[in-house]
Amino acid sequence: MASNPPFQVMEDQTDEDFFDKLVDDDFGPNSSDAAQVSKFSEGSDSDEAKAFANLSIEDVNGGGEDGGVVEEEKIHGLLRQGITADKISSQLSPWAYALFEFLPIFIKKQLLLHPESDDSAQLSQIEAEKLLAHLVEVEMNKRQKEGTYKGKKFNAICHFFGYQARGSLPSKFDCDYAYVLGHICYHILAAGLNGYMATVTNLKNPVNKWRCAAAPITAMLTVNRWAQSPGAPSIGKPAIHPATVDLNGKAYGLLRQNGVRFLLDDLYRNPGPLQFDGPGADAKAVTLCVEDQDYMGRLDEHTFFAFGIGVLELTDWTNTLFFLSFRF
Repeated sequence: MASNPPFQVMEDQTDEDFFDKLVDDDFGPNSSDAAQVSKFSEGSDSDEAKAFANLSIEDVNGGGEDGGVVEEEKIHGLLRQGITADKISSQLSPWAYALFEFLPIFIKKQLLLHPESDDSAQLSQIEAEKLLAHLVEVEMNKRQKEGTYKGKKFNAICHFFGYQARGSLPSKFDCDYAYVLGHICYHILAAGLNGYMATVTNLKNPVNKWRCAAAPITAMLTVNRWAQSPGAPSIGKPAIHPATVDLNGKAYGLLRQNGVRFLLDDLYRNPGPLQFDGPGADAKAVTLCVEDQDYMGRLDEHTFFAFGIGVLELTDWTNTLFFLSFRF
């Protein structure tokens, strides 16, 4: 399921842009170094932390972007060069140094864990919920000392629910989706192909309008190269393109539009137990319904042949199965 063609692999993951949103809009490499460092030394300047603190105060009273980023790839490169963790900060750019030093020690340690295959940080091991709670606590304590907040002491309890804990019975959509993917895999095998991944788009529409395809794994790979030492031959390792949260997408726009209401008001959907028939059986996730993910449907047959892509018609299925083979 992808929102940006061609064949972007989407994962349920921690927002990789989280650290972008921890600082003020004017904090960046164009700001003066002294001003950058002083911003963090004064305490919590996180927009997110202030927003949550404001919401907490509104609740007590009965009422109701982008910036610097930690250069994670550079950090991992420095570690590979043998630079110890306690000397990492001095090797970073001034604004990255300020942000890295601002982070609590437990986040620093998690950022320095062995990177993923695509050289990114192990996001599932970074306790972003604890970081947010820490920043909010710092901001609330600061306001309490200033006398602008007179509520109870902020005390957060964080929980992390992995994939296993978040699972539930498969819905009718899950069953249909799995069946169609299996059907595509059958045709991939019947065609004598390997190294392909089954994919389906146009999922917000009824099953008979889904678009089926088989995309080569190589089209999703990037080879990251690095040298273990100066003058040494570079080492390459293929990895699937990372998929970040689309901050310009319709789903994220809907979240931003209703963010305050979601936090302050009791807006919950409780459809009850999963239904395989009758009302509610065909319900789908809101984020799936608001996106336009039928990039296969926007390609006509001439486009496929223009790029050397073959088209195979299925006689026993309501969809067309496209086997995509790119020329490199």
